[in-house]
Amino acid sequence: MKSTIIVLILFSIVSCKSVQEPICKSSLESKYFFDNIALKPIEILPHKNVLRVWIDNSSSLTDVLTIIWDDSGNYAEFVRMGLVFRKRIIGKEMVGKYEQIETCPSQGWENFFNSLDLLNLSKMKNRIFNEEVDPSPMAHPQTNYFIEIKMNGVQKKFEFYTFYPLQSFADDMMDYNNFEKFILTSFPPLFEKLKDDQQFYKYRLDHEY
Repeated sequence: MKSTIIVLILFSIVSCKSVQEPICKSSLESKYFFDNIALKPIEILPHKNVLRVWIDNSSSLTDVLTIIWDDSGNYAEFVRMGLVFRKRIIGKEMVGKYEQIETCPSQGWENFFNSLDLLNLSKMKNRIFNEEVDPSPMAHPQTNYFIEIKMNGVQKKFEFYTFYPLQSFADDMMDYNNFEKFILTSFPPLFEKLKDDQQFYKYRLDHEY
């Protein structure tokens, strides 16, 4: 009986671990090229298809997600950079932070790209906050997204705002709402931050992604 319980516990641990691990891996043949390039402009990257999402949460840290795909495979990289406070013996000091990790969509590359195609990013335009017509939750930070796209060598850039993690959008912003939800829930580093931020702002949220 005791041995059976131990086996069940071990099986449970293995099962939980397999659920938490991404079901895909970056497969770009030249992915090691990115170890030292940092955030070079997408214009000079040799790949024809690149999507880069800059996320400014009105804080000292900026999140950057870069997704690259071509005939040789797929690659995604997450960067968090900026300034953070570090405790000292007396007081605090501001220090630089740079975190760079390889990631991949939790739903797998094929499902990710199928969903990305449905978003039709090529038709999305700038959507800048207009306080005269746009809803503005009181005492809530504003998040700005800057999107860079290169598809078959053709480039496009646009920006939009949200009140992340609050899902409060103007009537004409459904496409932006869908894009934010898609990006934040597809990649583990962004999804973990989303859950933490939603918990922090829980008393202000109408609903969650």
